[in-house]
Amino acid sequence: MPRQKVNDIEIYYELHGQGEVLVLIMGLRRNAEWWFRQVPHLSKHFKVIVFDNRGAGRAEKPFIG
Repeated sequence: MPRQKVNDIEIYYELHGQGEVLVLIMGLRRNAEWWFRQVPHLSKHFKVIVFDNRGAGRAEKPFIG
């Protein structure tokens, strides 16, 4: 699983396709899986990046203390 450390949290992401970069940002409390219908079509024309928001899906949960 590709992950990137952002500040103190590891964020899960996926790359699909080639070409100009298109970043899809899902709303609060959702993850990259919610783009499953759009990614196959968009990745024919773009390099699509989807990711899990902090605390959602496969991204780490932020510590609130």
